[in-house]
Amino acid sequence: KFYASQNRCVISDDYETIIRKIYPGVDDIYVYGGEQLPIAEYGRVYVVVKPTTGDKLSNISKTYIKNSLEPFRVASLDIILTDPQVVYVETVSTVFYDEKSTNKDPAGVTAAVIDTLTKYSEGSTVSKFGGTVRYSRVVGSIDDSDQSITRNSTYLRMRRNMPIVE
Repeated sequence: KFYASQNRCVISDDYETIIRKIYPGVDDIYVYGGEQLPIAEYGRVYVVVKPTTGDKLSNISKTYIKNSLEPFRVASLDIILTDPQVVYVETVSTVFYDEKSTNKDPAGVTAAVIDTLTKYSEGSTVSKFGGTVRYSRVVGSIDDSDQSITRNSTYLRMRRNMPIVE
């Protein structure tokens, strides 16, 4: 990918490749042109970076990435790094299990379910930009997390944290 970008930022793949090279703490990147906004802003490239830790980059990291991209820029495009808008999916579940078919106590079964859901949430289909959470897979994962689980009653709710602006 680095060879394909030929040390320049022209298309979105070029930005992705070069940013991953200069800032390796990236989990996912989404790049789009200002012309794709509802009110077009020509001459701007928007870069949204999801770091490996946390939900957004610090201002110091954004400045570092923006300054490091200077030698790779083509023409006079303005690069704007924005924070991702993270949507959290909360699972509310009641799990029923047969206590005779396991040697785990309720806390052990709960821990198995939480571990399974954590692994599911870290998977490539969920944690990337444009990722999807499928209700059927969540319910199936809960059922498959321990052999003693007979059924579950689960619903999902979505949440987005909004910063308070004064």
